Amino acid sequence: MCLIVVVPLSFLPWLLFELDRQGRENHLNLQNEERARERHAAAKRQLQSWKRDLVAQQEVARQEFDKELSRWKSVCAAIKDQLSRREKAAEEQLRDWQCQLEAKQRIAIQHFNEEMIKWNETVAAIKAEATKRREVFQQMIRQIQQIENGWHDSHTQFAAEFNSAKLHLSTRRDEYAKSEQDITIARNDLLKRKELLQKAQFLQGQFIDDAEIRHIGRARKATLLAYNIETAADVEHHRVRKVPGFSAKLTQRLVLWRESVEKSFVLDSAQGIPADEQRALNMKFFQMRRPLIDELQAGETTLKAIRTRAEAELRRVIQMVERYLQYAAQAYADCNEIPEGTGL
Repeated sequence: MCLIVVVPLSFLPWLLFELDRQGRENHLNLQNEERARERHAAAKRQLQSWKRDLVAQQEVARQEFDKELSRWKSVCAAIKDQLSRREKAAEEQLRDWQCQLEAKQRIAIQHFNEEMIKWNETVAAIKAEATKRREVFQQMIRQIQQIENGWHDSHTQFAAEFNSAKLHLSTRRDEYAKSEQDITIARNDLLKRKELLQKAQFLQGQFIDDAEIRHIGRARKATLLAYNIETAADVEHHRVRKVPGFSAKLTQRLVLWRESVEKSFVLDSAQGIPADEQRALNMKFFQMRRPLIDELQAGETTLKAIRTRAEAELRRVIQMVERYLQYAAQAYADCNEIPEGTGL
């Protein structure tokens, strides 16, 4: 089983130093063993040389050699024992280091997990704040769009109202221009009916009360006046017959008086339209044109009022848009203040 040890960077120099020291000790031990082996080999060669050179002294030399060999074996055993003890000590030291390393690793992992929890909490708070700031920014954008849409609707409404008022005034202007033509036509018609009008005016000036009519005295004249028959223009056969006391004969006399008055009428070509007819004509068209004149005179005020309301609404919309643009710019700047590296 392979043990994988995670070592923090701060422990690497110390670990490398310990490994290097252990390596040097192992190398020294290997060198000692090598030297021991070399000495042993040299002893064997020396022994063989002695055997060749000192055959005669073999027994004595063997005893000495055995002694020396025994001593060397003891030395080697001692060296091996020392090496074994050192290896055990090294293994124990390594196990101790591994235990310390694992303990420190557990502490480091625990500290890392605690820091990660704090970091995740911090990032979560930053994410919540970032979401809130982005929502504020989007809300400002939506508000500006709503204001723009509202201004579009208001502009359409003002334009429709302005065009409607303008069209209404144009219609009234055309009616006023047509009334000028109607006045001219009516005046020309009065000029064409000048004789009839002068005759009617003449008859209206001939009062029954001033005339001398046979068998029609003041009492009967008063009766006629009570029935709104005052001048020659009022004398008509069917009207007079309805007046009490007026027989067919008296009615005929009154009608003949009117005919005689008519015969005395002389047309005055130099005289224009009668003043009362002219006044009546002027009054008729004045009453007809007065509403048109009032509407046309008030039309400019109406159009200016629509324009003033539209300009006031536009100023209000511009102020609101500028204010929300400032809010949006601040919200955008707040979004850009989110720290980098948070994954937002």
